Amino acid sequence: MLKEKIQHLLTENKLDDLEFTAKLKSLIYEFETDGNEQEPSEDIFNLFHQFVTKINNKKLEREFFQSGFKGLDNIIGGFNLGEFIVVGARPSMGKTQFLLNIALHVSKSYSVLYFTFDESKQLIMNKIISTKTGIKIDAIMRHAFSDSELEQLKSFESEMKQHQLFINDSFSNSLFSFSLQCEKAVKEDGVKMIIVDYLQLMTSNKYKYNRDAEISSITKGLKKIAKQLNVVVIASSQLNRALEQRGGDKRPILSDLRESGAIEMDADKVFFLYRPDYYGFSQDVDGCDTWNKLEIIIAKNKVGIIDSTFLKFNNKLTSIIDLDENDSTIINQSKGFNFSQTKLDELEF
Repeated sequence: MLKEKIQHLLTENKLDDLEFTAKLKSLIYEFETDGNEQEPSEDIFNLFHQFVTKINNKKLEREFFQSGFKGLDNIIGGFNLGEFIVVGARPSMGKTQFLLNIALHVSKSYSVLYFTFDESKQLIMNKIISTKTGIKIDAIMRHAFSDSELEQLKSFESEMKQHQLFINDSFSNSLFSFSLQCEKAVKEDGVKMIIVDYLQLMTSNKYKYNRDAEISSITKGLKKIAKQLNVVVIASSQLNRALEQRGGDKRPILSDLRESGAIEMDADKVFFLYRPDYYGFSQDVDGCDTWNKLEIIIAKNKVGIIDSTFLKFNNKLTSIIDLDENDSTIINQSKGFNFSQTKLDELEF
């Protein structure tokens, strides 16, 4: 369509160079904005006046949601409305568990829409059951319950009514269709947080033969959804396989993001999940245990500090919880890990 319009423009012989340039710029602008209506600029005094009026009338909308993890919330304060956040990790680090724990915490107070492109709705539900009841995920998958666990499931049903959590496992390669689903959920269900698991499984018809351009289009689309719908959008992302070949402790950095240019640029916050025991690092340099410890690395934070915190990871229960007080100083964050590795075949993944 754009090419046809440009070709038609080229046939208009009456246009001088300035007129031609102006019309060409207009066509490109229309294409880049997808024809969407643009909001007018606003005077800074009016913005300030609106802010003060809302405070005086006590109508200032809550602008952030806490994750439910104390260490993380102490660093970032919370997730701000309008933010696009990326959670990156290699496979088996706990991305889905981390996102589900956040979704369950937030959905006690606000509606959350969870898109799962990697796993079915039922598998996500099984993980939620394991997280909330403490029943091992393999027992849930096999439907092998003890009498006491069956009683737990019965009581769990009433607890689930407290959560405003919607799971969607439909897949669409149209970002426009995805945006419409999000807009519908915001209007009808009051959704305040949208979670995408995971970003690389999204596609777009617009740039299907250019993956870098496609990812750029998707991340800009997710950021646009966050801003226009005034919601928090969190998307998980795979990291490059090259990380595994790197020496040292293999802690992820921003350049490890796949198609990192677009993702790193568009995200307001980037978190990395890192488990030292996965790579066989069983102790830090002070000899403290790293077993079942999950590090949350805040690698990018537009409105705060860069730091990291640690959580306790239980793969059998698909749960992630805060470290208790006795565990909170187990890992020396400033010194890192020693490289006396446990044998990989002794680790349970």
